[in-house]
Amino acid sequence: MLGLAEELLLLVMDEDNGEATSIPARTLGYALAGAALLELALQGRIDTSLETLEVTDPTPLNDDLLDPVLSDIAEVSKDGLRNPEFWVRRVAERSEELRSLTLERLAAAGVVEADDTGFFSISRLVARARRYPATGGQHEQEVWLRVLHAIFSDDIPDTRDIVIISLANACDVFRQMLSPEEYAEARERIELISRLELLSRSVTDGIRNLTLAEAYAVGIVDNEMRDWPENRPVSVFPSVQRMVVNQLGSLMSGSSPREYIDDILTFIHALEMVYMARMYPRFMAHTPKVRRARRRVEELFERVLSSHEPSQRVGETPNLSDSLMEMRRSSPDFISDKNLFVDSMGPFLAGADTSSAATSFMLYSLLKHPDVLERVREEAD
Repeated sequence: MLGLAEELLLLVMDEDNGEATSIPARTLGYALAGAALLELALQGRIDTSLETLEVTDPTPLNDDLLDPVLSDIAEVSKDGLRNPEFWVRRVAERSEELRSLTLERLAAAGVVEADDTGFFSISRLVARARRYPATGGQHEQEVWLRVLHAIFSDDIPDTRDIVIISLANACDVFRQMLSPEEYAEARERIELISRLELLSRSVTDGIRNLTLAEAYAVGIVDNEMRDWPENRPVSVFPSVQRMVVNQLGSLMSGSSPREYIDDILTFIHALEMVYMARMYPRFMAHTPKVRRARRRVEELFERVLSSHEPSQRVGETPNLSDSLMEMRRSSPDFISDKNLFVDSMGPFLAGADTSSAATSFMLYSLLKHPDVLERVREEAD
């Protein structure tokens, strides 16, 4: 029987060139990490909840993919238990190794074959038969056919298929691989199956949090750079500031501050120059421009408050603003109205100088050293 990592890779693999065409490489890394963790859980080696992941049996499985993961969990957990998201991120650091080992196993099983250049593709036998070679005297139906049957029928899938569907859903595979009409028809069923097993929910929620956050952050960069002029200079630091403020605010509060960014930067610059650097006299914090910027920041604060009422957040992944609002409701004496404003606006202000300056210097250095820039591009590709 193929493992979860092998079946997951087959699910997203292009039959012709062996590449994972439906999800980005980094997302695939998280998915393979999740598959390794859930395989260990199915094998009775670890147990997971929404808050913790722990080793229940450290006995090796004589498996070159799973045993290093199990050993690492056992060793690191001596200093305290971590949550599943921590382990998804940590195991994904070995994503290239996981993918190579998985492909080698599939090749050894006759499911994929390599050409003269080393590229893998689905074997011709599997492509025709839609089944995998016999193991233990039985042929195994192709994973994509099993998944399609599960999501377009009323049958209850077995545990391994539930886990595969949960992993694929966490990576948004179905939206890419089904037609819009098919996805609309199957979406509710996919979500239902994905929530059937608490075992898989704990890990796939971690994958979803990581992939959504990264995709959202990259999308913000793409949108900002789309407005940059061609063949004309771009002022780097202000441009990076807009990206960073938008990223941090959006990810930590769930609200894009794009229309408020100029006001945020005006407001924080006045506070820094007057109260922190003490380079401006105090009246500079109360000029018409700064007062107008403060009103706009307060407007953003009210918007964040209203969007984080419990009735507005049903089914949403909690963020920093959710935690602050919940703490304010449960312990009103702990966080004053003034502190709630400062804490809620913190993410929108936090990286406006620090992260933005560091990123600007990094870009300058990369452009000044083309050899390093080329290596960075190769790594990104």
